[in-house]
Amino acid sequence: MFQTILQALVPVVFVAGLGWLVGRLGVLDPQRIRSITTFIVTVALPAALFVGVFSFSPRQLENGRYLLTLAVALMGTWAVGFGLARIAFRRTTPSAGMLALNASFPDLAYFGLPVLTAVIGAQGLLPVIVGNLVISVLMVPITIALLGAMDGTKHESLFEKPQINSNEAVGMGPGLRRGPGALRSEIAAARRGIG
Repeated sequence: MFQTILQALVPVVFVAGLGWLVGRLGVLDPQRIRSITTFIVTVALPAALFVGVFSFSPRQLENGRYLLTLAVALMGTWAVGFGLARIAFRRTTPSAGMLALNASFPDLAYFGLPVLTAVIGAQGLLPVIVGNLVISVLMVPITIALLGAMDGTKHESLFEKPQINSNEAVGMGPGLRRGPGALRSEIAAARRGIG
C-alpha cells in the first residue's frame, strides 16, 4: 500500500518541484509560464475531464449515494469553516464565506486527478468529476451569494444582476476592485484569523 501511494505521489511532487525550480531559476520568463498555465487550465484539464466522463457508464455517474456522500462531506466542511469563522473568529458573513471556501475547497482537479488515476486507474476520475460538480453547483454559488453582501446590495435571487464575478469567489476580486491597499488589509486580516 505504501509503495502504491509513493508511486502516485512522487511523480506529482517531482513535476510540481520541477515547475517551481524552472520558475525560480528563470528558465522560462513569466509570460511563457502564464501561457503554459492558461493552456493547462483552459484546455488540457477540461479535456482530460471531458474524455474521462466517457470512460464511465451512465449507471456509474448516477450513483446517488456516492454523490450525496461527497456533497455532504464537502459542504459539511464548508459549513464547519463558515461557523468557525462567524462564531470563533467573529468575521463578517462575506469574510466567513471566503474563509469557509478556502478551508473546504479541495485540490481535486490539479492534485487529486493524477494521484487518484495512478492509484486506482481510470476509476479515479469519478471522484474528481463528482467533486467538481458539487463545488461548481453548490459551494461556489453559495459563497458568491454571501460575497454579494459585501457591497450591501440585496438581490431577490441569485440570477438578478450579480455584482461580483467568479474571480471574487476565489479571493481575487474584492480587494482588487477596491485597490491594492484593500487587498493587503484583507490578506493581513486573513493571516490574523489563521494564526
